[in-house]
Amino acid sequence: MIAPYREMVSVAQRLAEACSVPVAVAEGNLAQGVDVARDAVNRGARVVVSRGGTALLITQAPDVCIPVVTIPFTSEELVRAVHRATRLSKTIGIIRFANTLRPDVHTLSHIFNSKIIDIPIESEEEAPRRIAEAAADGARAFVGGVTGVTYAEELGYPAILIESCSDSLSMALSEAVNVVTKTAGLQRRVQLLRRALDLVTDGIIVADSDSRVLEVSRAAEKAMGIQRHSAVGRTVDHLLKEGAPANRWAVHDSDRLGSILVLSRNGPLAKQGSHAPTASSTFADIVGSSKCIRECIRVASRYAQSDFNVLITGETGTGKELFAQSIHNASPRRAGPFVVVNCAALPESLLESELFGYASGAFTGASKSGKVGLFAQAHGGTIFLDEVSAMPISVQQRFLRVLETRAVRPIGDDRVFDVDVRVIAATNRDIRSLVASGAFLPDLFYRLDVLNLNLPPLRDRRGDIPEIAQRMLTEFGSAAPQSPRGFTEAALAILQAYDWPGNVRELRNVVQRLVVCSESECVSASEVANALGIANHLPRPIEEAGDADPDPATRNLKLSAREAELESILRVLDECGGSRTLAARRLGISRVTLWRKLRAYVSDSTR
Repeated sequence: MIAPYREMVSVAQRLAEACSVPVAVAEGNLAQGVDVARDAVNRGARVVVSRGGTALLITQAPDVCIPVVTIPFTSEELVRAVHRATRLSKTIGIIRFANTLRPDVHTLSHIFNSKIIDIPIESEEEAPRRIAEAAADGARAFVGGVTGVTYAEELGYPAILIESCSDSLSMALSEAVNVVTKTAGLQRRVQLLRRALDLVTDGIIVADSDSRVLEVSRAAEKAMGIQRHSAVGRTVDHLLKEGAPANRWAVHDSDRLGSILVLSRNGPLAKQGSHAPTASSTFADIVGSSKCIRECIRVASRYAQSDFNVLITGETGTGKELFAQSIHNASPRRAGPFVVVNCAALPESLLESELFGYASGAFTGASKSGKVGLFAQAHGGTIFLDEVSAMPISVQQRFLRVLETRAVRPIGDDRVFDVDVRVIAATNRDIRSLVASGAFLPDLFYRLDVLNLNLPPLRDRRGDIPEIAQRMLTEFGSAAPQSPRGFTEAALAILQAYDWPGNVRELRNVVQRLVVCSESECVSASEVANALGIANHLPRPIEEAGDADPDPATRNLKLSAREAELESILRVLDECGGSRTLAARRLGISRVTLWRKLRAYVSDSTR
C-alpha cells in the first residue's frame, strides 16, 4: 500500500497488521509513489494499493506489471471535506484525478447551499490551469487529494484534504487480497517467463503492436546500457537510437499482438553487446588438503595475479577447467567474460570459424549476418582452450598469429580487430612429445607454456578422496531424502585403494551411482565394490569390515589370515584418519608395504 501522506500511512499500518496476507506500507505521492511501486515489484509484491493520481500513474507505468487497486474517495469522506470548505467559501472546487469517483455536484450543492465545481484532471501538470479556471468561475476554496491541495495552496487558495478513513482503506485491502488469490497462478507463470527471458544470452526486447516496449531482458540492458524501467513503454525506434551501439536487431516474430526483437551475437567486434559467459568456480570450490593439491592452489593463486598465459596439464578428470575458472575469478579480469573452447569437440572445418569468426557470405552456408568468433567474445576476459593439443596445425598457425599480434581477422573479412584476452590452455597429453613429433608447433607451445601448472591424479592424493567423496555425496543427495549421508570406513578404504584412471570425473560418476543405488544410511564397502564393478573379486568379509560386529576378536575368528590382515589395515586407517604414514607406523610396516597390501585386493579385482 502506497499512501500519499503521512497520516494515511499510520492508519494503513494498523490495518496491515490484521490483514491475512503480508502487507508493506510506504509513503509516496505521484512520481515518488511510482518509484516505490517499482521497488515493491522487484521485492516480490503481487498487487499495489494506492489512491488518486498516484494510483493512476502506477497503472500507467508500463514497467509495473502487477494489478493496481485504487482506494476510492467515499461519499462520507467527500462530504466531510466539502462541509469544512463551505466555512471558507460558498463556491468550492473539487479537484480530483479522473480515475476517482465522479461526485454528485448537484446533490452536494443542494445539501450545502453552495456552488460545487467538479475539476477532473488527467495529470499533475493540468492542476494549476484547471484550478485557475475554477477560480475564474468563482471558486475561492478547494477540496481534493494531496496534489490538488498542494497546487491550490501554491496559488493562494485555501484547500481541504480529502482524508481516507479506515473503512475505505480496509475495503481496498480486502479487494487486493482477492486479487492476489485469483491471480497467483498467472503471476507465477509471468515470473517464470521473465526469469527464462533473463537466462537467454542474446538480448531480447518484446514490443506490443504499437512498437512500444513491454519487456527487456538483462542481456539487452547490459548490451545497450539501458535500464528496464526506463525502457518499458517507449517505442523501439527511440530505444535503439538512444541505447549504446549494439549488433543489428532482427525481428524474430511479429503479428497483431506485437513483436520479439533479438540482439544477435553476430556482427563486428566493436559492436558486440551480448551477455558474456562467466566462470562460476573459485579456489574455495577445490576440495582437498593434501600437500600436492594445496601446492597447486598456491601456485595457481600466484598465476592469477599476472596476465601471462597459463598451460595446465594433467590426466583427464583432474579438474583442469576448475582451476582455469578459479584463476580467472581471482584475477583482475574477473569481471570480464570466461569463454570455453573444447578443441577436441569441434571438427577442423568448424574450429577455425568458431575461434576467429567470419564475415557475411565468407563461405557457402555462412550466416548472412556473419559471426563473432569465440576469441573476440572473450575480449576483456579469459579464453580457456581445453584439449589444446587436439588443435590442427592449420588452426595452430592462425592462433599463433593472434597471440603475437593480439588482433583477430574474421574469415573473409578485410578488417582486423584488436583483442585483449588472456589465454589459459589445458591438455591431458604429453605436449612436449607432440612438439618433438611435429604435431604441435614449437612456437605456439612456448607462447602457451609461460606459466605451467601440472595437476596431480587422484591416486597421488588418496588422502583427499574421503573429503571429495563426502562433498559429492552431500551435493548429489540433497535433492533425494532417502539417499545415504556418509560412508563407512571400509567403504572409504576401497575408494582410496582404487586407482581412479578417470580421476575426479570417474569418482563423481561412482558417487552419483551410489546416491541412486545405496539402500543404507552409510554407504558400505560392498556397495562401493558394486558401483566400481569389482564386488566379485574382493574378499567376502570386507562387506562387514567396519560395518558390523564391533568386536575385532570375534570377527577375526571368522576370517582367513589374508582377510584378517585386510580388516586390520582398514581399522587402523580409520583410527589414523586415513593417514598412510601413521597407519604404517602403527602396523609396523613401511608406507609402501601398507598400500601394496591394500591395493592388491582392489587392483587384482580390476584386471
